[in-house]
Amino acid sequence: TYRFTNGTDQIVKIHLDHAIAHSTTATTRTITYKVNDANYPGQVPETQTQTIKWNVSTDEVTGASVATAQNAYDAQTAPT
Repeated sequence: TYRFTNGTDQIVKIHLDHAIAHSTTATTRTITYKVNDANYPGQVPETQTQTIKWNVSTDEVTGASVATAQNAYDAQTAPT
């Protein structure tokens, strides 16, 4: 607590620290192959589901968040 007094020049420095919350989340993608050719001679690949895990830092003062991926989706090759 600080009490200001009248008639004097006072310099008050206030230092604020932002509170940062840490959490995790995940995103998924699902790849489903469909063939529109009834005469397609090959086998349609099975559906692939992949997940990325994220570390999330959120500034509790501003509400701004930054997410950092902890892994990546695997490359997929579409059949020809």
